[in-house]
Amino acid sequence: MRTNSISIPSDTQFLLLGFVCLMLCPLLSIPFIIYGIYHRQKGAYLLLSLLLGVFAFISAPSEDIYRHYCQYEYFSIRPITAIKMADVTLNGILPYLYWTMSHIGIPFSYLRFFELSVGFYLLSSIFSYMIEHSKHTYTQKEYFMRFALFFAFFDFLYTTMGVKFGFALCVFLYCLHLFVHKNKKAAGILFYLFACVWHFSFIFTGPILYSIYHFNPKKKTVLMGCFILAVLTPIAINLVGYYLFGRRFEFYFSKKADDVASYSAMTPIGLILYILPKLTVIPLAITLFKHYNQDSKWCRFALGWFVLAIILISNPVPFYRFWWAFMAISIFFILDIENLSTVFPQKTIKKLLICGILFTALNMLTYHKEVQYSQYYRSIYPVPLALDSDYSKRWVFSNIQYDGDFK
Repeated sequence: MRTNSISIPSDTQFLLLGFVCLMLCPLLSIPFIIYGIYHRQKGAYLLLSLLLGVFAFISAPSEDIYRHYCQYEYFSIRPITAIKMADVTLNGILPYLYWTMSHIGIPFSYLRFFELSVGFYLLSSIFSYMIEHSKHTYTQKEYFMRFALFFAFFDFLYTTMGVKFGFALCVFLYCLHLFVHKNKKAAGILFYLFACVWHFSFIFTGPILYSIYHFNPKKKTVLMGCFILAVLTPIAINLVGYYLFGRRFEFYFSKKADDVASYSAMTPIGLILYILPKLTVIPLAITLFKHYNQDSKWCRFALGWFVLAIILISNPVPFYRFWWAFMAISIFFILDIENLSTVFPQKTIKKLLICGILFTALNMLTYHKEVQYSQYYRSIYPVPLALDSDYSKRWVFSNIQYDGDFK
């Protein structure tokens, strides 16, 4: 007698087994996920994205996220008419999202779970696409080292604590992917508009990046222009910044913003901790200029982020954001250069990977209070239990000051 059996593909088996492991214990699922990534199992990036979402959820709401947490609580007991134009100007669509979430009972931290899971998955989709469609066939070791480089320079803590820019950046980079690789202009425009309503800065940075990409300037021109604009841009912003940015000018650039946007307001230790992680990214910039290929679209976009970061280096807030954007796009210009010309020597990739590991370590030192106070021990719980409760108002207001720092 002949019996029929259902055959489940190995990729599906891995995804199902990995999902069960993740749900039972996120922390102990890490080796399984790394194994799947190394062996190029489909679904491994999805599992890793969900894992990062869990860690984002259980991270303490400090730094900039504290301000958003307070907004969430503020709108939770008020009608939708309490949302003013000033709220929208500063935070885009988020006030309406906070009002909706709070009134239907969705805890605030689920927003971070969504942002980190979706944001990292979008970037990993670009990475996976470029690996699969490269003219060069990567060995297991070559592939995994490039993934490690991609992951090491992914600024998890800044994205988690910042709410808006990190996620909007992931959406924007996926928009570029749709234009560069898939020629899906309509979908690319939709992703760009979504990035803009999530963080209004992309209304300005998007056209600037496209201009640099379109005109495709030479390296020497860019370097000279960066130094000149680094001096002139702060002067121009002080003169016309209020008319261009409205309340954002007061929040980030004026003297009223000294507590959040001034090097002089930092303590000596704080300044050192701010600078050190940024220095580890310099080898990426050297790699870009040393191997710059004008035929590489990702090189041209990376050059744009580099230019934006340097010309606004006088202000730590936009500099950090654009430097993070340059970090995030770095793996894509590396893969694009390798696709167009030759593969980087293993020695070069190792050096960059060491820089990425140093960045991660120094960044954890910078955010040491967040690491210390966050309830990361909940990552040993099953996911339904880990995500069952959010930080209470009592805990937040007892442990965090008005400026977002811990007491």
